[in-house]
This record gives sequence, structure tokens and C-alpha cells, in this order.
Amino acid sequence: MSTIGQQCRDRRKARGWNQTEAAKKAKTTRSVISAIENDRYRGALWALNNYLGLLGLELTVKDAERPTWDELDELFKYEE
Repeated sequence: MSTIGQQCRDRRKARGWNQTEAAKKAKTTRSVISAIENDRYRGALWALNNYLGLLGLELTVKDAERPTWDELDELFKYEE
């Protein structure tokens, strides 16, 4: 499973942009682009959303999927 940062980096490079060019297009800074691509971004969602939109990506929210107790028991079987 690739991370948001990896997907952003791959899309940016496929467009032939360096981080500075991408930052200008996304109306942010190169350090923000670097933080996003290295999965260290802790800033405002608008900046992340701008960058994702520029790359043809979007951030979505969905209900968390949690395993049932039976599924957990099966996953972590205790073998005697």
C-alpha cells in the first residue's frame, strides 16, 4: 500500500515538476511539498487539498472498518 506522500511524489515526477515548481502551482512552499511527500506534514488541510487537487487526487473520509471479535480471534489464533 503506497502512502499519500508516495502517490504525490509519483504524480509530481510524472508531470516533470520539481518540488519548487509544484509548490508555486499549489500556492504553497517547497517545504510543505517536501513534508507531504515524506509523510511528515502536520499543517493545514487546505494546503494538502490544494496539492492533491493539482495532482488529480482527492482526500476522502469514510467510516472506519474494524474487525469483529471473531475476526480478531481468527487473526491472532493462539496455537497450543
